[in-house]
Amino acid sequence: MLEPLFQFVEKFVTDFSWKRLAIFFSFLGLVVLTFILYEWQTASNELNRYERATSILLQIEPLLDSKNSVVVETSKELVANLKLVIKQKDIFSSLEVSINPIISQIFFGLLPWIIIVIILIPSEIVKDKREAMNMIGGFFILLLFLGILISFIPIEWNNWLRYGGVQLFNLILIILLSWVGNKS
Repeated sequence: MLEPLFQFVEKFVTDFSWKRLAIFFSFLGLVVLTFILYEWQTASNELNRYERATSILLQIEPLLDSKNSVVVETSKELVANLKLVIKQKDIFSSLEVSINPIISQIFFGLLPWIIIVIILIPSEIVKDKREAMNMIGGFFILLLFLGILISFIPIEWNNWLRYGGVQLFNLILIILLSWVGNKS
């Protein structure tokens, strides 16, 4: 079951290359960024903490009415400690950043293209620097054109249309450009 993982680690160590190291850390960073963005958008950890606290409070409530003073005292301490846990600020809840919706719309619309540039440029620079500069220039022109196009999408539209529709358009454009590139 874990054999593929061990083979990956063994190959990573025995056939070391900077490219593999960069890919590994890029993938690891992408996974961490995904979890951070997920928590930032959903606050599921914070909500789970509140849910567990509510469940514990419901279980402690009968103990507060007990005749035994030790049980009541312990229950009050538990409630006080629970309040401290609930009041702890989650790092993701403090990440609230006020960004202009148009800027975020443009950024998330161009993000796939930026990732493609970051992935493709090192291999192109190794092959031919002049071709790499042409590719960078072409990508900047494409990014400028798409950024202007994305900025005209009305903010009043649903987020699924504003962000998902742009990504669907990006997917179609990537497939089209790949098809044209492979054809020539």
